[in-house]
Amino acid sequence: TYKANKQNEISSDLLFSTRVEDGTSFLVYHDLNAAQQLTGLRDRASTSRNNEGNLESTTEFKHAFEGEDHELTTELRYARSTEGGPSNYTSRTLALTGMPIGADAREMITPRERPTESSLKFDYVRPLADHLRLSAGYRGSLQQFHTTLDTRTFSTSVNDFTIDPSRTNTFTFDQTVHAVYGILTGSSGKIRYQGGVRAEDAGTRFRRAFSALSTAPATAFDNHYNSLFPSGLIAYDVSETQYFKLSYSTRIRRPEDTDQLDPTPHYQDPLNISRGNPSLKPEYIRAIELGFQRTTTNTTLQITPYLRHTDDAVRRIRTIDSAGVTTSTFANIATTDNYGADATLALHGGRLTGFVGSSAFRQVSNASNISSTLSARTFGWTARANASLRVSKTFDMQTIVSYRGQTTVEQGINRAQTRVSFAARQKLRNDRVSLTLRVTDPFGTERERSTVIDPKFTVESERLRKVRGVLLNVTWNFGKPQKEKRLDQIEPPSN
Repeated sequence: TYKANKQNEISSDLLFSTRVEDGTSFLVYHDLNAAQQLTGLRDRASTSRNNEGNLESTTEFKHAFEGEDHELTTELRYARSTEGGPSNYTSRTLALTGMPIGADAREMITPRERPTESSLKFDYVRPLADHLRLSAGYRGSLQQFHTTLDTRTFSTSVNDFTIDPSRTNTFTFDQTVHAVYGILTGSSGKIRYQGGVRAEDAGTRFRRAFSALSTAPATAFDNHYNSLFPSGLIAYDVSETQYFKLSYSTRIRRPEDTDQLDPTPHYQDPLNISRGNPSLKPEYIRAIELGFQRTTTNTTLQITPYLRHTDDAVRRIRTIDSAGVTTSTFANIATTDNYGADATLALHGGRLTGFVGSSAFRQVSNASNISSTLSARTFGWTARANASLRVSKTFDMQTIVSYRGQTTVEQGINRAQTRVSFAARQKLRNDRVSLTLRVTDPFGTERERSTVIDPKFTVESERLRKVRGVLLNVTWNFGKPQKEKRLDQIEPPSN
């Protein structure tokens, strides 16, 4: 950060990271007849290497006008990532004794993704009166995805790998968003209020390129849409230590993951195929929240009942054919309604700080636009806790625990999940240097379990994520520290 004078400041961030991730898997298939007797055995082993790279650059210019809280901020951001690498698979047919029969079937699959994102935004803040402030701005962004898939199977006739044109593809996806917003924030006595609106123009372009190496035809999907997002908030300060608030907001969640958009079939194994849906529409979410907060010397209590309605909610849908092959894809269901409450009790002001919180909700989804059997009703709850202990002025420790209860979803059940992590931090050189040691998933509870239920089939899945590890982070701060933002400062709405 460089502060040229009292009015002008420029800052720049640059981040580069790279990672290589190796993986192995081994599956055994048991074929059973109607009497549940073993009739056949097969196995499938794989080794993979995934190479990831990420580059992010942000440059920000801030100009302060005469008068308090009157400023213009401009930000230019660019991000580029790469991900992908080869996976080698070997499949065998086994006798009922477990011995291999015949030749091994081998294939090599190499997916690669190269997403980029560029954005430019302007934020302008100006006081209009003693208790009234205007915030306005613009944000434009361009996201681009370029994905390739190369699949080769081993041919004994040529003693080499040959291209499988049915699973070789190239596609590009571009998304452009232009948005402007305006917000008025003010207060009158014990009442604080905020009202605003964001208008945006967005468009997406999907192209699957024609290739002589692929049997997939060239296809194109274009989608252009305009949206308006009003929002409002009113708060009543009962006293200096407690207040009530009522808010309404609208927002959009776009399908931006290549797994959701790429229609090329990806084979996890011969019986499980996944593909994206380039025709996915964005989700539109409308929410009403009623909040209460009470603060004492050492505690803060927050209670937030809410109601959220979502149009075109994105869900994963699975189907199965007569050969037992399961295909997983994504689709928009008509609506979902969530209503519930969130409660948090925070402890502060002493050597021991942190919070405990819990949420309980009811969800009703309407998927009748796809199938009458997909609609679901469920009750769910979550719990979380964060505790930090200041052992000394330069050393502190932290524990984070979260739990998500079992919930019913469209076409199945998501089982309960627990997450745990520990951390310790040592400050050096008058707090300018800090060493942070973090331990993630020490008890091996980071597992995902689910059951897919359909009139034709039932699938039980359990995935143990290998996130257990020890991470050491070293941070060095130099120069004059920036002034921190006020916690009650209202940020402009995001895209």
